This record gives sequence, C-alpha cells and structure tokens, in this order.
Amino acid sequence: MMAENTHSVGSKGEGGGEINVADWSPFNTLPEDCISNIVSFTSPRDACVFAAVSKTFESAVKSDIIWEKFLPPEYTSMIPPSLASSSKMVIYFSLCNNPVLIEDGKKCVWLEKTSGKRCIMLSGESLYIKWINDTHCWDWITSPGSRFEKVAKVNDVCWFEIRGTINTHELSPRTRYSSYIVFKEGFKDLPIEAGVGVVGKQVSTRFFCFDVGAVGQFLKRGRRKWYFEKPKEREDGWREIELGRFFNKGGLMNNSVWEKFLPLDYTSLAPASRVFSSKRELYFALCNHFLIENGKKSFWLEKASGNKCVMLAARALWITWGSSPEYWQWISMPESRFEEVAELRNVCAFEMGGSMNTQVLSPGTHYSAYFVYKIRNRRHGLRDLPIQVGVGFKGQEMPKKFICFDVSNDRVKQWPRKELMSSERREDGWIEAEIGDFFNEEGCDEIEVSIVDITSGNWKCGVIIEGIEFRPKGLSVN
Repeated sequence: MMAENTHSVGSKGEGGGEINVADWSPFNTLPEDCISNIVSFTSPRDACVFAAVSKTFESAVKSDIIWEKFLPPEYTSMIPPSLASSSKMVIYFSLCNNPVLIEDGKKCVWLEKTSGKRCIMLSGESLYIKWINDTHCWDWITSPGSRFEKVAKVNDVCWFEIRGTINTHELSPRTRYSSYIVFKEGFKDLPIEAGVGVVGKQVSTRFFCFDVGAVGQFLKRGRRKWYFEKPKEREDGWREIELGRFFNKGGLMNNSVWEKFLPLDYTSLAPASRVFSSKRELYFALCNHFLIENGKKSFWLEKASGNKCVMLAARALWITWGSSPEYWQWISMPESRFEEVAELRNVCAFEMGGSMNTQVLSPGTHYSAYFVYKIRNRRHGLRDLPIQVGVGFKGQEMPKKFICFDVSNDRVKQWPRKELMSSERREDGWIEAEIGDFFNEEGCDEIEVSIVDITSGNWKCGVIIEGIEFRPKGLSVN
C-alpha cells in the first residue's frame, strides 16, 4: 500500500471506466479533527480507504493524530534521526518498508502494513544451533540479500537441530501469528520435524522438507508417509516454510507496564547506538552496566526493583599524589568496567575521596556505598592496617568506620575500639568493603565519601582501586 492516495480509484470490469471522487460530499461539513479522531479507531488499511471518500477525508487521514495511534509506543527509538521531524504517516510507512535491526543486530522488527502489527525475525546468531561452533559442521557467511550481517551455512552434519525462543511481549497482543523458517538451500526429500508453541504448554508439531519436487508431494519411508507443502519463493530471494501457528494473548506485561518500571529520565539514559523494540527490552538493557559522563561513572538498574545503581570510577575520585607516577599508576584491566584503574605503587599518605549529586540515584531509597578494589600478591604495609572510611551528606557530620585491605585472623584483638567493616569477594573478581549507608530522600543533595589512613605513616603498596559503588542497601552485587 502506498503512503500517498489519489482522488480517483481505478475500476476494472465490464464498464471499464474510472470512479472519480466528487468535489463535494456531505462529509465535507465535518471538522477534520473530528474525522481524524474517528479514523484513528480503525486500521491503517481503513485509513487509506477513507482517504478516497472526499478531499476532506484525504486531508484528515494525513493527520498525526491517526498515524500515531497505529505506531508502537516505542517508535521514537526505532527510527533514524533523519525521520525525527517527519510526519507520523511517513514514519509509519518507513517502519513498514524498512525493517529495523535491534539487540545488536540479532533481531529484525517491522510493521505489517495493513494492520500495524509487529513482525520479528530472529537471526541465525540468536538461535541455538547444534555444533554451530564446529567449522566442519557449520560456517558463518555473509549473504548480500540477507537483513543480517551473518547467516549460518551447514557444511556436513549428522544431527540437525535448531531451537529459538522469543518473548511474546515483543509481538502484538491479541494476534494470531505464524512462524516461518527462512532459507536458501536445504536437504532434499528429508522430513524435518518442527514445533511452535508457548513455553509450558503443549507444542503442536508438523513435518516439512526443505526441497521437494512438487506441490503437495507425499514422501514415504517404510510404513511412514509424510505430506509436504512446497516452499514458497519470497520477493527478497529467500524461501520460506511455515512451521506452525500460535495465538498471542498479550497480557499485563505490555509497554505501559514496563514503562512504569523505568526511571523518569530513561530517555536520556538509553544508549543512542541501540534500537529497542519494547520498553521491556529497554528495561533489561539498562540493568546491564554502561558508562556515562565520559566514562567516569558506571550506571545500571537493579533488576528486581528498578532502583538506580552507580559506580564512581577511580578517575572520578581525588587521590593524594594520584597524578604522580612514582606513587600511583593508571593501568587497564580487562575485568574492569572502566578504561583505567588506579594502582598504588608506594605512598606513606593514603588518602582519597569523592562526591556525587544524589539526583543520579533513586529517591526514597536507602543506599550503601562500597569501596571496590583488588590487592596484589606482592604488597607491603597493608597487613592489619585500619583505613578510616565514611559517607555522608555535604555539610553534615560524616559517620566514620574502618576497613582493612589485608586482614589477619587476630584483627579483632588489635582493634578492640574500632568497628571493622568486613570485605567480600565479588563474582566479578573484585573485592568490596562497605563504607557506610544513607537514605536518599529527594535526590537533590551532594553525597561525599572519604577513605584515609590515619594510623600509620609507613610506606605501603599493592592496592588496585576500581571505584566506589552505590547500590540499594542489602542488595548483593549485580
């Protein structure tokens, strides 16, 4: 269906002729906004038909009021910047005619033109393919006619198995869907069992064949007999076979629900380099760490609650003598989320700190701050050394506690009057020690942290600092 409509509709039949839209129609007396609101409750196909009723209808159908109703809620994240100022009708047909790659190119999404229903294609890379990493069995190749960067080519296998899953929230609710396998070449006269269904429910199965000689061919093997439909040739040069059908009921977990879980400023947090097919996909993308503020902070959402978590990089802290290479050096470590971490070479004055506006955290939330570090095997001056730490709001008294980078078993006897915060090894390979906690009431205050050795002037080395992490109190590391 074309995005533009003419005033005349061709008619074929015995009469041969052409039906012209009259210049005057009783519908011309209706206000355009009224017509637009009425048409917005129909479908894209009906809207294009209405455009042929009269000139007033044709003008009303171009209204953004109509086409925004036909667009998915997250359409702004699916279009290129060049279309940002285009009309909603232009954007709609762009999403119909130009499939968009999402999830790092692992999926492709577009709209069905007549209904606006979502269509999705899973790439070979998003599927489970038996022995896919064995180059004797499979290869990843490029194909000029493919929507994806790479496609899977079978070389030689004795076991052919492919599986894939997709969450139905990515599809349109209350819609009957068909699934298809899209291919170019396949095994001749070999029955393949396929099944499509909702997880936890009975899956309907059928047999298909990649290459059969005629439409409706019967294939007999021993006592078994299969009936195959011939694969259909697609306009894009590929072939397809229907694997099965299912009805997507939809449900509560739609975009409006997931949007409530997102922070109010999520549009400014979403990575500009990615396109998201739904608010759910965006939510879980924000649950993975990503860098903000020129790599000085790491940000993510706590998956279970949606609360914000932030980690200040060592580069965002002030460190006494931190710019002197004889005392500190800046190194890169593959296990760090930041480009650089700070390694203590040799100092007698160990002192650092930092500050952050709590606006970047979730309001009405109790937070803990953690010092994240590693220790070298070759170290000195750290054994049972109490390091005073504290976290508090700027201008208020900061509660003080103590941590220790290298603790011996008799530490309690040596520090009877000091509250030592225990350190724990994290799943990411780093060690963390709790500095303190605070309640972020409104999210508009300045929070400060302090880490300083106040007991020893001896020289010390062997600590690597990744940063200071803020996450909801009692929450384990993500």
